[in-house]
Amino acid sequence: MKNYVILLAIAVLGFNLSAQIPSKSKKLAGTWDYKEGSGFEVWKMNGDEIVGAAYRVNPKTLDTSKVEGMVIRKPGRHLLCATETYNIALDGSLVARDHNFIADRNRMKFFNLSNLPPYAVEYKFGWFNKKKMKVSIYHGPHDKPLKLVLYKQH
Repeated sequence: MKNYVILLAIAVLGFNLSAQIPSKSKKLAGTWDYKEGSGFEVWKMNGDEIVGAAYRVNPKTLDTSKVEGMVIRKPGRHLLCATETYNIALDGSLVARDHNFIADRNRMKFFNLSNLPPYAVEYKFGWFNKKKMKVSIYHGPHDKPLKLVLYKQH
């Protein structure tokens, strides 16, 4: 609850100090396929924010399921990322979990405002291959990250 109050305060204070999304973040716009072919992410610019969704593809049935919704905005000096993750419980019901992350200025490494995992998520783009993106998911401050590689569709 405390973290939601902090996030709300940041959003309200930043409402009048609205800043533009940095160009590095705008590189997210587009459709990105996971290297292993297990899914993809779609990101779109929507005014002063970037809205994204992650999808997984079942390799046997080729069914596509939305597993996460994401929004990145910059209400003040820091980038904020809000996510909603969808999981199917054992009884077949859909369970959604919300996470709120804050980045250090314009960097694309977002730290979770709550004590729940993941601890941080970082986006990096290729130096020589602009259509390559690496996503590192840190489950704890000292854990090795889970690394995902994505390629932008043409």
